[in-house]
Amino acid sequence: MPYLTPPTFTAGAKISAAQLNTLAANQAYFYGLTQGITPGWNARKVTGWAETFDYQVEHRVQYFHWLLTWNNGGGGASFTWTLKYNGETVGSGTASGSSSTDQEITGVQDLTALITPPTVGTFYEVLLDVTPASVSAGNFFEFTLGYESESATP
Repeated sequence: MPYLTPPTFTAGAKISAAQLNTLAANQAYFYGLTQGITPGWNARKVTGWAETFDYQVEHRVQYFHWLLTWNNGGGGASFTWTLKYNGETVGSGTASGSSSTDQEITGVQDLTALITPPTVGTFYEVLLDVTPASVSAGNFFEFTLGYESESATP
């Protein structure tokens, strides 16, 4: 629910249920903003097989930040990935190389820029499809982080 203009109170007047509901809604709105991350999922790793990461996220604010992490295990493995919001592809690419250190891909999606933007308070799907093109020992691909924010900068 979005922020609502608080009611005006006058001395001696009774407070209505609608006025109290507005105050409660604003309290919930501010509490949600202070919590930082909206979806709250645990990272999941893919190690050598195709995987779909599928999350339902309650829409609260404008931007969705995400982080993908991969490590090719020093053996030249590669993965292709596609990121979708409610079925709309918003990112894709290939993670490849021969590094044995963790690599990262980050992004920010302006949810209002989607063809069908979600309505505040409704749930939308965040789906990441990962397919390994080649596999080597010690490689992984991980959907590490996803959260909503009012800012385009993390």
